[in-house]
Amino acid sequence: MFCKSVRIEDVEALLHGKREFVCVDLETTGISTKSSRIIEVAAARIDSSGKLTREFTSLAYPGSGYVHGAEFVHGIKQHEVESAPPIATVLHQLLDFIGDRIVVAHNLPFENRFLTFELGRALIDPGELQGFCTYSAARRLVVTGTNHKLASLAQHFKIRQTTSHRALPDARIGALLAWELLTIARSGEIVASGPTPRRRGAATLSLAAPAAAPLLPAVPAKLATVRAGFRPAWKPSPEQAAILDSFFGSGDIKILAGAGTGKTTTLQLLANSTKAKITYLSFNKAAAVEAKDRFSSNVKATTIHAMAYRDLASQGQGQWLGRLRLGVEPIPVTARRLGATEPGFAEAFGGPRVANQVTPYDLTKMAVDTVANYCHSPSRKLLARHVSTGRASGSLRTSLTPLVLLMAEEHWANIRDATVTDMPITHDHYLKIWLLNGPTIGHSGEVLFVDEAQDLSPAVSHAIKAQKHLKKVFVGDPNQSIYGFAGGKDALASITAAHTLPLTTSWRFGEDAAAIANGWLRSLNAPHLVRPNPSQATLIGPCEQPDAVLTRTNSAAVWELMALQESGQWPRLRSDHQSILGLLRGATDLMEGRRAGHSLLRHFTSWTEVQEHVRYDSSAHELLTWIKLIELHGVTALERAVTDASAGLGAGAVISTAHKAKGLEWNTVRISSDFAEILARVALGSDQDQLAEEKRLAYVAVTRARTHLDPGPLADFAEFLN
Repeated sequence: MFCKSVRIEDVEALLHGKREFVCVDLETTGISTKSSRIIEVAAARIDSSGKLTREFTSLAYPGSGYVHGAEFVHGIKQHEVESAPPIATVLHQLLDFIGDRIVVAHNLPFENRFLTFELGRALIDPGELQGFCTYSAARRLVVTGTNHKLASLAQHFKIRQTTSHRALPDARIGALLAWELLTIARSGEIVASGPTPRRRGAATLSLAAPAAAPLLPAVPAKLATVRAGFRPAWKPSPEQAAILDSFFGSGDIKILAGAGTGKTTTLQLLANSTKAKITYLSFNKAAAVEAKDRFSSNVKATTIHAMAYRDLASQGQGQWLGRLRLGVEPIPVTARRLGATEPGFAEAFGGPRVANQVTPYDLTKMAVDTVANYCHSPSRKLLARHVSTGRASGSLRTSLTPLVLLMAEEHWANIRDATVTDMPITHDHYLKIWLLNGPTIGHSGEVLFVDEAQDLSPAVSHAIKAQKHLKKVFVGDPNQSIYGFAGGKDALASITAAHTLPLTTSWRFGEDAAAIANGWLRSLNAPHLVRPNPSQATLIGPCEQPDAVLTRTNSAAVWELMALQESGQWPRLRSDHQSILGLLRGATDLMEGRRAGHSLLRHFTSWTEVQEHVRYDSSAHELLTWIKLIELHGVTALERAVTDASAGLGAGAVISTAHKAKGLEWNTVRISSDFAEILARVALGSDQDQLAEEKRLAYVAVTRARTHLDPGPLADFAEFLN
């Protein structure tokens, strides 16, 4: 390791006899050591009087595997890097400059990861350096009123700033900031910009328990569905008791349940309290299967798709539903079916500009996506607002919309046509048709539990709210709404209920894990934070053999899979393995001179073109990872590994994308580094909805561990996004 991290409060003893310490800053091509490299190193020394004494700075050429990126952040040109000294030479110079001094960095874990990686590659031993993180120290010692980014803290302490996002200016600011923080740490005070000094976030959440509610609610005599002699099998928490009380009142209930806060046991409490028939509606099949074993006999657990399938099958639609087994229709086949490949088609219906700029396959993909948008919406008709035109510009989008809508209407007609027997349908297709029929769920006087309500599509949410004859209990966490890409939208935000009640005590994890989770909740401006289990300790730090490794992307999941297999382990894989295998088949197609159908590869004509693309597009991180995987292992080995691990043949750790990990928990969890790349890229863009979804996904990931969490890049990243 480059240096061991210590608390700023412990640095005084380490500084004994040493007049100077050193602030280090780096510029890199990205924020993951798997795909990014150091291209600039700087350091600034400061003495005990707060005076900058010496400086060191150098560009560095990382060598093999270097792909230039993030120029829009740091402004360093590729030709400057390629003419710089080798990274090994620069590292030797940096270590000579540091000597045995204390190291300082703003977000030391970032510098530590990259320098440890590069020192290891160069076989250089840094010795036994120690250092502290000014960002972590500032979070404890300073209330800025905004955030704890370097620029904000510099402004707070009136430190003169010059060019930012270059290593040397940031190293100077970091050194001066470290001196200010050491001064505060010596005094033992907390500095605030407001009139009342306080720790950051102290006014955000009161951890005092709410007023105790009665163990059993006063049940109205007219409620004939109360289970006679009901007594809870355990003493409800004050929050659960309040929910139970509301359950026997009038109107619907909305429960805002944080990660691990006992939503299932709360629903069990409600189910056991009544003789009424209850339909438990889950977002995914696995949760519905589990619920069948956990609830009493008056509860019928199912998914909305299963309910739709049963109803349509009972109405004689079994043969049409059989088209589900046909798999996925390739875009070129759909294009021919819609006539998009006919000469003059695009020009006749869209004009010469559309014909010249958009391929028949792109038009077809837009039409397919338009139908998907329609299926997720509550609308009864396909409308212009459902049209997807990809990344087309405004004026081109105007020309495209009528044509894409026309093609989408034809595509939807083919989907519904029972005489078209060779065309696949999807689960969203039959669900939409069922919803268009205006289904009725259950009977008057019954109860509907809607679990994971935050992930319902607007179409499903609209249908459920129409069930006026049922008492409805909506349960979910708006901060775990992570299926926007699949049409999911936080239904809880649009639901008006007579009672809105929180569940905030997480029985899954302890105080340190709750602190990380709450960092992400604050970045989302969540109205409720989670409270830790007072009897649970969750260790935070590196985890060598976790029960689960969570990744952001499929490519990172496969990368982790191959790394663990090479170390002699046999992990299991929870990810979209069909999509992964489809991409690998697409890579083979391109290598053998055929066009690929996978979405990541569809627009390339050869594998060489893919390799060239990632050299010039610094945002193509996932594609770059796939290229490295294929070059390292070959397609055949990757296909075999993915197939075996997806079948659950391994007995080792579970590797899962965060999307697939939702609703699950393990004792020990490690977060993969690929989250940081995507978070940083999205944060630099303008899509605030996408950024919010990435934050929610990070919150889901860091709340899966019970006893040990290795948060990787998600430990402190939330603060940098504020």
